[in-house]
Amino acid sequence: MSRKSIYLVVFLATISLTGIIVTQIFWVDKAFTIQDREFNDRTVIALTSVVERIQALNKDSSDVDEPVVQETSNYFVAHVNDTLHPYLLESLLKEELQASLLKQNFEYVIYDCFNDSIVFGSKVNVRSARQYSEVRRRHSSQET
Repeated sequence: MSRKSIYLVVFLATISLTGIIVTQIFWVDKAFTIQDREFNDRTVIALTSVVERIQALNKDSSDVDEPVVQETSNYFVAHVNDTLHPYLLESLLKEELQASLLKQNFEYVIYDCFNDSIVFGSKVNVRSARQYSEVRRRHSSQET
């Protein structure tokens, strides 16, 4: 084989390898974008359901145009026109997020627009709560 043909093969292999790497990077980025969009859509649906349940519990018939707004990545605001108990909110959030297959730790705060202050805030570790409920379930089944 001549030197010219060896250089040509190396050049073509380099171009092919570069093309494959660029294509892989493009598809991995596309997959992450789709996964991110799916997470955001599921979160908005779950939070909208929480707002609707709170309105039903409080017999609030007011209609909010956008009950849930995504401010930034992983930061959502749910608009509720009534006061609510923090532990009720936490249980509704856990229930709806689990139903939407969102098993992520999360933080929430209750903000009072009239006083312009945070009334309550908490971090929820979904994994430890799930482990606790599994231990409780096993323990109660052993007692019976």
